[in-house]
Parts: sequence; C-alpha cells; structure tokens
Amino acid sequence: MWTYDEREALIEMYRQYAHSNENRQELEWEASPPAMVEKQFKEEWAPKRTIPCAAKGGGGGGGDVQTEMYVDTTNPKCEIIYNGHPLAPDTEAEFQLRTGCKPLADATLEHEKIHQQHCLTAYSGTDPKLAARILGTPANMAESELQAHIKHRDMLAEQIRKIVSEHNCGWNPTQGQMYSGAIPTPAQVQKMKDRGWKAVQSLAGGK
Repeated sequence: MWTYDEREALIEMYRQYAHSNENRQELEWEASPPAMVEKQFKEEWAPKRTIPCAAKGGGGGGGDVQTEMYVDTTNPKCEIIYNGHPLAPDTEAEFQLRTGCKPLADATLEHEKIHQQHCLTAYSGTDPKLAARILGTPANMAESELQAHIKHRDMLAEQIRKIVSEHNCGWNPTQGQMYSGAIPTPAQVQKMKDRGWKAVQSLAGGK
C-alpha cells in the first residue's frame, strides 16, 4: 500500500506538470503510465525544479499486478482488452485465477473501468474522430490515471482493513490510526507475522 501511495504522489505531480505543459510535443505516454510518471519525474521535472520533498524508494513490488490489460481508446466501444481480446466473463475469470488474489484482481478491473468510463464519455461528448486524440493527450491521460489509481488504492486498503478486522490478526492500531481509517504500517505487519509464527511454534510444542 505504501508503494501505491508513493505512486499516487508521482502521478499527481506528473498530472500538474502535464497540464502546465500541454503544448509540448515531447510529452509522450508509454505503455505503463506509472513507469512514465517516474521517468518524467526523475529525468526531467525533479532536476529542474525545487519541490518540497522527493519520492522515496524505487517503486515496484507492494502488490503490483502485471497484466496485458488496457482500454482500447481508438474504438467508440471503449472495450477493456485483456491479452489481446475484449474482456468477457470467461477471460475475466481467467484473470481472477491468474492473479491469485481476488482483492487485487477486483481493484485492477475497477481501475480499468475508470479509464473505460472516461473513454465512453469522450466519444459521446465530442466528434468521434477527435475523441482518441483528446483522450491521448498527456494531461488527460494523467488525469484518468490518477483517478483510476486512487480507486485502485482505496479498494485494496478497504480489503486490507477487512481482512485484519475479520481474521483477528492482532493489529494494535495507534490512536491516530483508529480515527483515520488507516491500515497497518509495514512494521506493524511484521509484528503481526512474528506473533503468528510464535503462536504456531507454541502449538507445535516449540519445534
């Protein structure tokens, strides 16, 4: 989750950057939006600007789901494409199985549905010949990615809180965490894991 929060901050920075440089042709969006955000942030924006703080860590890990899934913005149907084909009930089931974690799969699908809704809105509200170009501007793609990423992150956080609550994982939240809807920190998760292993060893007779 901390990687998701960090990435959200980078996407927000890039969104602001893209909006303020809408006429620059060299602003291009690669296949992986988060990768593009980090590339622009590290190579172009950060070296030339003074910012309050720099992002920590190198990204990656922390629950990333690698998929061949995207929204086809070149078609008014705005279909979600998975492994080269429109997403259908059977391929969605395959994706759920391949991901191996329903909360992660659900969050990824909802992420793409945000992009899909933006695509459908663009085609219904403008000349279809211009919609793909409008959707493809760095500023609009950054805005869409930010909204989709926030949805993705919030769904995962909700499931983490649910799992911790329902399975009596032994989380002892701080007072601030109790009132902020927070999730366990990495250090707190490690403590829960350590207590779990000690309980297992105790039940096994100390072996």
